[in-house]
Amino acid sequence: FVVGYIKAQDWAATDYRNRLDLDDPNIDPYLNPGYDGVNVYGDDVVVPVNLKDQAPQIAAGVADAQGLTPGTPEYIAEVQRVIGLIPDQLVTRTGYKEKDLYDYNTYNVRSRLSLSYRINPDLEIELFGGFTKGSSIYTAQSRFALNNFQAYNGKLELKGSDFFVRAWATKENAGDTYDVGNTTSRFNEIWKPSEEWYTDYISSFVVNYIYPGFIKDDLPLSYYYARVAADNRTPEGNIQDISKIARPLPGTQEFDDIWQPLISKPISEGGGQVIDKSSMYHFEGMYDFSKFFAHTKLQVGASHRVYNLNSEGNVFFDTPGKPIIQNQFGAFGQLIQPFFNERLNVTLSGRYDKNSSFDGRFTPRMSLVYSLDKEKTHNVRASTQTAFRFPSSPDQWLNLSLGQMDINGKQFNFRVIGGNKEVHEFYDLNSTPVYALSGNNPFIGVPENEPFVIPVFRPETVTALEIGYKGLYLDKLLFVDTYFFHNTYDSFHAKQAIAQYPGTANENRYITTISAENAVVTYGWAIGADMVMPAGFMLKGNLMNNTIDVGNNTNTGFQSRFNTPPYKINVGLSNYHILHNIGFSVSWRWQDSFRWESDFGKADIPSYATIDAQVSMKLPQWSSVVKVGGSNLLNQYYTTGFGNSAIGGLYYVSVTYDEFLN
Repeated sequence: FVVGYIKAQDWAATDYRNRLDLDDPNIDPYLNPGYDGVNVYGDDVVVPVNLKDQAPQIAAGVADAQGLTPGTPEYIAEVQRVIGLIPDQLVTRTGYKEKDLYDYNTYNVRSRLSLSYRINPDLEIELFGGFTKGSSIYTAQSRFALNNFQAYNGKLELKGSDFFVRAWATKENAGDTYDVGNTTSRFNEIWKPSEEWYTDYISSFVVNYIYPGFIKDDLPLSYYYARVAADNRTPEGNIQDISKIARPLPGTQEFDDIWQPLISKPISEGGGQVIDKSSMYHFEGMYDFSKFFAHTKLQVGASHRVYNLNSEGNVFFDTPGKPIIQNQFGAFGQLIQPFFNERLNVTLSGRYDKNSSFDGRFTPRMSLVYSLDKEKTHNVRASTQTAFRFPSSPDQWLNLSLGQMDINGKQFNFRVIGGNKEVHEFYDLNSTPVYALSGNNPFIGVPENEPFVIPVFRPETVTALEIGYKGLYLDKLLFVDTYFFHNTYDSFHAKQAIAQYPGTANENRYITTISAENAVVTYGWAIGADMVMPAGFMLKGNLMNNTIDVGNNTNTGFQSRFNTPPYKINVGLSNYHILHNIGFSVSWRWQDSFRWESDFGKADIPSYATIDAQVSMKLPQWSSVVKVGGSNLLNQYYTTGFGNSAIGGLYYVSVTYDEFLN
């Protein structure tokens, strides 16, 4: 029986760059009207509002206010003058920083109970159960606050010397989880609908920038006063006009009166709460026939998995009381045959898999391992295999709304959806033209002129080749391992941003999973070495490379989401007996910069390096080990994905009691 509890203050996500231009140094929304912060929410560009698009209406209003008669030369001249003054400028609403919306108090409670009974020397039965509850925050399609999520898992297994049969299940409950970004956008619509907010913004901008006798020609100051007027609050928090509603401030009762009901209302009902009570059940068995052969090893097995996707229509394409049930079957066989006094081992295997949404498929595999010497200190390996992957449950059935607004009579919806035909047919994506979207942000991406044909959604297949070598040198003090791999994917699962009915009052935008029409190739290599040195020192290191080539899949809006650094380096030095009962380890890690692609956005993730170190002391008289150490010892903040928290140093002291310590 094991129980664990962790409580901590998580690192904050404080990337305040402008999502619309990550290199723009102006991140002040009062001076940059189109600011859309990475970790700022409610300022998202759901319906693009550009001052230039409003110019004819603004100009006509200015001319009318001066008493000019429409159609006269004076009227036309004034309209043209005003239109010429209006800048080509996107305007976003005033958002809220994530750190003002989420407290970053994270905790995790874990419990595990395992019961085993040995029926006889060759037969054992085990019953296992586990429970987890906690809170955290993570990045997916948006930033999600996992508040009081729960997960249950259990397993029943019967195993013998040459077989096993097991059944296990997992069930989750999202608890009080909510979509931080989506909730904040809806929060803004409640305290002041965008229709009213933009009206006040534009009115103030026109008065200050267009009319004679006001600020005039001071564009930044006009932007400043326009936002203050629309929010009815200065950057310092002061209300301008107490007779009008003002932007609520985090931490106030006024704010909580809107926020708390929103995060308690499901997304499907206009709130931000995520409901997910999905579960999975898995059954599998394996039998080893090797005892019937002198040298050959033969194993066969089968599995059956059941997915129960139950989000009550909030996350998946299910409905309340009618979850999505998916079945997946699989069977495999593996034969290992040695040759030449076991210096050559040949492995042949194959498996058949079937998913209720896709046709079944058989995939064969073969690998060779050859020892170059009798002592088997130098070994080469090669393998070729075909494999395929069914789309994940979210890639098939996701149906998550990330924004819905109504501005100037234009309703705009943005969703992340799965690639299954049932989902696409529901939104008429197969019967109406859709257009690929350009840029890093699908909210404001420009649709292509020609329609995009969504490829047939299929399982992803891969033909994989690998060659490798392992060897011992210097009287077995040096161990070297290296390999090269090359994978060719057919129907590679990628993401595609598309628009439906672009430029109309019914425009919708989606990110969906697709099967790439052309081949995608990934390849790479790695080399690693472990060296036993004098006086008990151990030196380790490795260098890895991973590369992707998307080939001819260059359609606008295509995302491979490889999200892997081209190069990684790890170097470590340790000695667990440098002094009596005292040991240490130190490691240096570096990874290259790379391109990050996700539903949350696309950006370059900078390279970074960290140092980890630990000193340990054994206390045999107390059967204990004390460890003092740190991860990211120099506290150099880095991030591993776009929108994530920046990770700093973590320092710890641990005491472990072990009655068997010697």
